[in-house]
Amino acid sequence: MGIPKYNANRDRNEPEIVNFLKERGCLVWRLSRPVDLLIHHPDGHTYLAEVKTPEGKLNQLQQQFLREWPNVAILRSKDDAMLWVDNDKVRKPS
Repeated sequence: MGIPKYNANRDRNEPEIVNFLKERGCLVWRLSRPVDLLIHHPDGHTYLAEVKTPEGKLNQLQQQFLREWPNVAILRSKDDAMLWVDNDKVRKPS
């Protein structure tokens, strides 16, 4: 039995979102599962985020994870990232 292979494809908008978050002082670590990003925000908290294209849908594993971990951000654009990083009412510590 080998090591399971995961889909290594990244959403096309992820580099723009990650670069923006880093410009705003976040530390960003790219994950593969269950979500895309581990983000340490300048507010001192660490958050999870899933990057999706505007038309992207959550897969079954992601849907299950978000039911159990409801404070995961879903970022579909740089504008979503801007709202999330700058608005502590949108961003809730995990």
